[in-house]
Amino acid sequence: MCGDQRGLILYNNRYGSTHGTIKMSVGFLEKQSGALRQKSLYEGLRLPWEEDAILAYRDAAQGLEYLRRSRDFRDHGLTVDMRGYQHMVLLEWRELRPSEAYPWDRLCDALHGSGVYSVDEALSQLRLQPLVDILHRAISETTIQMFAKAAYASLTRELEVEAKAGKRAKRVTKKEPAEAVVETGAVDGDTEGLASEEGFGEFVESVHRFAETALYLAQLGGTSMDAAADGPAWISAETKTESAGGSAAMTAGSIRLPWMALKYPEALQAAARWVLPSHDVHVPAAQTWAPVMAWIALREIPTPSAALGLFDGLRLRHALAEVFSAVGVHGEQAWRAAAQVRALLLMNQYGSCSAGVRSAEFWRDPDVRWLTGIHGGDEEPEYFTQEGFEAFVCWLQLPALIAIGDGFGVKAAHDVTAVAANLAYAAKVAGYDVHRFLEVLRTGDLKKRREPEIAEASLPGE
Repeated sequence: MCGDQRGLILYNNRYGSTHGTIKMSVGFLEKQSGALRQKSLYEGLRLPWEEDAILAYRDAAQGLEYLRRSRDFRDHGLTVDMRGYQHMVLLEWRELRPSEAYPWDRLCDALHGSGVYSVDEALSQLRLQPLVDILHRAISETTIQMFAKAAYASLTRELEVEAKAGKRAKRVTKKEPAEAVVETGAVDGDTEGLASEEGFGEFVESVHRFAETALYLAQLGGTSMDAAADGPAWISAETKTESAGGSAAMTAGSIRLPWMALKYPEALQAAARWVLPSHDVHVPAAQTWAPVMAWIALREIPTPSAALGLFDGLRLRHALAEVFSAVGVHGEQAWRAAAQVRALLLMNQYGSCSAGVRSAEFWRDPDVRWLTGIHGGDEEPEYFTQEGFEAFVCWLQLPALIAIGDGFGVKAAHDVTAVAANLAYAAKVAGYDVHRFLEVLRTGDLKKRREPEIAEASLPGE
């Protein structure tokens, strides 16, 4: 030991493996008294006497960190297993005190002497476990199938209503052309009835518990929500009207997403089906429903700023990726789905989709760049990938689609999907150059260059 720096080096100087405990030193002669004495490892490292003290240290040779109770060093010493000619260099000793916010004792018991790359990361995962458990219950294969089944039933009814309305419109056109427009809307509140069933009620209750637990964990970790509470409110549509009814209404609105996804222009249909729930059997239900359900859960947090702070502060990206993997969204797609959720939180901080996409800062966010495939830079132009960009702008309409899903008709759905259509066209006009895309939105050059399929679509922000 040198000053307050502790260190312990172990070396197995033979070919065979070994197992043993180090507690007492060999005898040495004390110069002052001339007596032969021994010193314990506990004394040599000057470890704390407190019963609840936890010691963290790193094996520099393997890059792993360990936790051990101080009293175990005092009573039992250090027991190790070493391979032939293996060495251990134990450095960076820290004294930790467990508390409700930092349950180092629980983590120490859970590790059972095993090493991890970061005990701080392991502690974060342990603290988040109650939140992860809630997410697993809310976003499970059972609940995904429940949403998908209800959405399919709703889509079938919507299409039947549209077919009947189309026939009526044809009959009216033949008799009275001036009254030929027939508007279809929600199917007699069926989505609200579906969302009130027992399974959906359990989902909504899990969402409430998620929000309560997340806010509690944030307070334990010392994250203040005061500043975030003063940020912008949740905005769900370009009309800048807040959605009402909370998670129950959002759950009901989400049931109509497959029908509303059909309102995207033909050119965006493939992109919309890749990120939004749809009738496409080639896209796994979990890939599209799981991020939607996660969005509904995070939408329960009071403000976008608070939700984004919790997402980053509690490392919810890892929690969501774990939950998504458990329901069949594996590998990179699980992380992309988590990034999609965070991108929506970021967009909501700007107050609307239009304000977000007009901001250069929005497009500099790492998640946004990844999802849209932005590449280039280093004094070279930066470009979107067409597929990534189109899927992303379709996904950005999710809050507005859910908001209008509970009771609005075809025109409202077309108005929302037109925003994505115009953004996709603006990117095409700009040659998918990020800077030119922002210029197109800023100057309104899009008004001069229209394509037939979106000729009646309004520009974002107009």
